[in-house]
Amino acid sequence: MTMTDKFGALDVPGTKHDNFSVLFHHRQQDWHLRMMLATEFFAGWSKCLSRKIGAVIVEDKTIISTGYNGPPRGVPECHTKQRIEQILSANPSLRHTPEGERLRLSDGTKCPRQILGYDSGQWLDLCPAGHAEANAVANASRIGIRLTGADMYCWCPLPCQECSKMIIGSGLARVFYIATGIDYDPNSRWMLMNAGVSLIGITKELIEKYRQEQQ
Repeated sequence: MTMTDKFGALDVPGTKHDNFSVLFHHRQQDWHLRMMLATEFFAGWSKCLSRKIGAVIVEDKTIISTGYNGPPRGVPECHTKQRIEQILSANPSLRHTPEGERLRLSDGTKCPRQILGYDSGQWLDLCPAGHAEANAVANASRIGIRLTGADMYCWCPLPCQECSKMIIGSGLARVFYIATGIDYDPNSRWMLMNAGVSLIGITKELIEKYRQEQQ
């Protein structure tokens, strides 16, 4: 079944969800591709040892908020000794295990969850980081910026369900994301589409082509 939202964006199950080229003529694409490169830039600010994600919120061709995945302000990052000690203190049973010893001796270059043998998405309670999309919304809220009707650009596939809730609640109108053909959380697309948020997928190939054209 194919769903069409109020902006005319198509949701086509089983495809890469790349509707960007259909919705925008070549001359209209430049700005959006530039903003996707901006999300990649802010993703580089993340100190996450697992993955680096960035988000940019734009209104009237003006960047009004940015975010990258990481813990709240003032909370030690996972590469710090403070964070490692906190994990061991909160989980004392780890201290006398081979995994706990590897964590204690870690040099801050590998995600603690990976050191403990967990796959991506497992034991998320151990991770203090907020997602880039949620942090971008929070940063706007911190200084009183209204997001109703604005666009969000994400250096990642379709946002997760929790970030989607914040996107819907904050009144964002469109989400531009990297089209991969696989949604991190299938519920996100259903929620966003039903809430009237336009979903616009852009392939990395198109972004890379634009990058090369600008050099």
